[in-house]
Amino acid sequence: MTVKIQNSPIAFSIIFTIILVAFWGAAALFVTEAFEQFGVQLYLLASSVNNIAFTIIAVILFGLVNKTNGFKHTFKANGFSKGLKALIPAAVFFTFGLLITGGALDLNAESPWVIPAIILMSVTSALVQVLLFRGLLITALFVKRSSTEKERVQSIIMASLLFLIIYILFNILSPNPVGLMQLINTFVMSMSFGAAYLYSKNLMSLVLVQGTWLSLDAVIGLFRVEYNNEISLPALIPFTAILVFAAVFAVKYSKRAEPFVIRP
Repeated sequence: MTVKIQNSPIAFSIIFTIILVAFWGAAALFVTEAFEQFGVQLYLLASSVNNIAFTIIAVILFGLVNKTNGFKHTFKANGFSKGLKALIPAAVFFTFGLLITGGALDLNAESPWVIPAIILMSVTSALVQVLLFRGLLITALFVKRSSTEKERVQSIIMASLLFLIIYILFNILSPNPVGLMQLINTFVMSMSFGAAYLYSKNLMSLVLVQGTWLSLDAVIGLFRVEYNNEISLPALIPFTAILVFAAVFAVKYSKRAEPFVIRP
């Protein structure tokens, strides 16, 4: 099986990413139904346990794709600062998004332990997303397509499109329709994260940025800041400028990255 995975890492990664996201989503729905009635804190902790379980599975699958090279680029401090540098546009976008939209959740502060529980759930959720879409999926593409600048740019675009397709599929049943601008945001930010990983070969900087954003978003929602998913016209111009900046930044850093080579 390992030989087949090494020969066809992209097919393996796409199939198992879709399967794992489907099960992760189903498990999240079960947790919501089973634990939400018992209070916010217990619900958040149950969600964290669910995320940790799927993180472990994602690490195993990621290790199968990246077996011959191990995890030395991914979880060590080396490359961490490069990853943060390449995530500057994503950090700017996240900050701007929080300022204009507020929090996406509507929670109640039942105890002082709710905020730590929110942070734990947010970080574990970021781990699952980063490991699946910027670890497993992008690593497979980079193994096969990273020897030239053109291939590296194509890799982040392909990975971002795959992430966007999966994102759309799992939002079809959502009561809130996904708008065009939100889809563009998702695609461009996926490019930023992909470029940061390709440039730094380190996933921890991605987890830090996305985990911080998810935590802030949830904490803002905890204190009932009005949430408005629509972007006002005055905010549209800087919002669009940030997206263009992020896309250009992503292409630039993917070109500057060293080829991602799994050593035999």
